[in-house]
Amino acid sequence: MEQAIDLRFDLKTSLFPLGQFARIVGYLREAEALARDLDDPGRLCLASVHMCQTLSLSGHPQDAVKFGRDAHRLAEQLGELSLRISASLFLGLACFSTLHYGESESHYLNVLELLDGDARLRQFSLAGFPAVTAHGFLARIHADQGKFARGIAHGEEGIRLAEAVDHPYSLGIVSWCFADLLASRGELNRAVVVLERGLAVAREWNLPFLVAGNSGSLGHAYALLGRTAEGLPLMEQALRVFEKMGHRFAQALFLSPLGEAYLLAGRQADALRAARQALTLARENGQRSGEAAALRLLGEASSGDSSPDQAEGHFRAALALADELDLRPLAARCRHGLGKLYLNAGRPDQARDELVAAATKYREMEMRFWLVQTEAELSGLADSLLHGSHNPV
Repeated sequence: MEQAIDLRFDLKTSLFPLGQFARIVGYLREAEALARDLDDPGRLCLASVHMCQTLSLSGHPQDAVKFGRDAHRLAEQLGELSLRISASLFLGLACFSTLHYGESESHYLNVLELLDGDARLRQFSLAGFPAVTAHGFLARIHADQGKFARGIAHGEEGIRLAEAVDHPYSLGIVSWCFADLLASRGELNRAVVVLERGLAVAREWNLPFLVAGNSGSLGHAYALLGRTAEGLPLMEQALRVFEKMGHRFAQALFLSPLGEAYLLAGRQADALRAARQALTLARENGQRSGEAAALRLLGEASSGDSSPDQAEGHFRAALALADELDLRPLAARCRHGLGKLYLNAGRPDQARDELVAAATKYREMEMRFWLVQTEAELSGLADSLLHGSHNPV
């Protein structure tokens, strides 16, 4: 019976990089039942650990958090290092999947504290090396918080460790996370280099989940660089893969960037559709920061309509959430969007206030890609006011 349980855990590890979540859940439920029959607390803890990770990614975040907290509590009672690491790692993922970053960050930092010295180079029978995964997700968390220097340190250390252990899956994970930080800051060319490497590794080792993740983020970076003809097919294909896998968390992460890419390609109707889907999915999963990102996209996509008041309402709702959750880059982009909206509406004083606020935030976080755009818009506004025009766009 012990071997029967362990084989199911091994099947989960093998099936996870392939994104076969429904099969994994079936095997884990069988393992959980066997562990209860055996009255084996260690294996019961592992069943909850693996269920936590799988449910986090397949669109059941609240159930994932419940399994994760049960596993964490049992692991602490048992005191076994591998259980404590796995429980903290996947409870961090469950909290990340609901986009509650504070609790998620504390669990990932706990993983790194537990992994002293050579333990950082141990895999602990997981699909990825836990030290690499923790560094990767910490980079992603710090990206949304605007703590870019701290996030870059985690991303670079995660890459270094993945190279040291020569592990393709771990390298694919940390490449995806680190590049998302770089793209969020506007270091798009560097993000492209990291993602192209991560994509090549994922393709070489037949890791469909990571092929989709790295290629989808690569498509977004291409779109921001003006290469929408190359970027949109990559993003659309990634979303189809995640839909087929039932990977609802990845769908929620990708819908708002896809909508932004549609806008850059001049496809407003598609952008609005993606924004509404992202908003629905975020609210269903209790992902408040995802809700804020979707609301900002709705503001951007609605700005070209004949109802600027509706766009303003979306931006204001997004900004309120971003400020509440301390999502500084998103708050800056909301201010930027409001500034552009007021420019188009012929409201120069309000436009200037919002653009100055956005530029200040961009400058503080060294988000130069968007800072250049904002400074150009402020310069154009100053010139138009100097020459007596109230609508410089």
